[in-house]
This record gives sequence, structure tokens and C-alpha cells, in this order.
Amino acid sequence: MGATLAHFVTSGQEQLTGHQYSTRSFAAFLNPTRADTRVTPRHGAPVEIQVMGRGTPDVLDARNVSQTGVGIYVAHDFAGCDLDETVELVITLPYERPFLNQGTIKHQTEGAREGHHFGVHFSDLPADHLENIQNYVQSLTRA
Repeated sequence: MGATLAHFVTSGQEQLTGHQYSTRSFAAFLNPTRADTRVTPRHGAPVEIQVMGRGTPDVLDARNVSQTGVGIYVAHDFAGCDLDETVELVITLPYERPFLNQGTIKHQTEGAREGHHFGVHFSDLPADHLENIQNYVQSLTRA
């Protein structure tokens, strides 16, 4: 049986009513030929993102992750953070030490009930951090 929208709506769940669901993001479902596969972090093992822009001290859970960037939901707007602005990120993958990197806000949309969605593109990830993210993404695409 092929993947359905329900697989991606519940993608953070390991199992729901006895059915196995994918951890690939809905964006990956819509565009499966993307060079940078996006995955949705597993329930109970979040990818934490701290955006160090003006007025943004929150630690947020990533909505999706790829080797080129991260999507995050914020209950409020990032006051003072604009499209194409560079921000400092503290990224914590599950069971890994946090690391610092820069990113550029590439898109933002308002969700009806989930707040604001921001897409942040990583800037010049060092090779070891890129490898950690690639390994993380691959571990979820094999799941």
C-alpha cells in the first residue's frame, strides 16, 4: 500500500492504531525528488533549535530537518527577524551535543492553529556538523 496524506499528518508517531507511519515530512511527500530530503523528528526525540535573533530566546522543536535547513513553528511572530536575515542557531540533535551555526530565514507563513512557520537555511555548516545532520536524516529515512 502506498503512502497517504495520513502517513504524513501523523508522521511524528511511531505507531497509531497498529499502523506504521513514515517520519518523512509532508514537504518530502509532495516533492520526493528534492536533493535535500526533509524528515520529521520522532515523537519523544525532538530536534531542538534556539534562534538567537533579536527578541527570540525560545528553544523550539523543529518541525522538519534536512541537511540544508530546518522548519520550525513558533506560537508568536519573531519580532525583529525578517526574511533573508541571518540568525544564530543553537542546534541540538537527539542524543548529541548542541552546536552553534548561522542560518538565513528563507520563508515564513502563518498557520491557522500552529502559529508561524519559519524555514531557516543553514549557512556554511562545518563538515562534522553536516555529517551529524546527514546521519540523522538517513536514520529516519531508513526507518
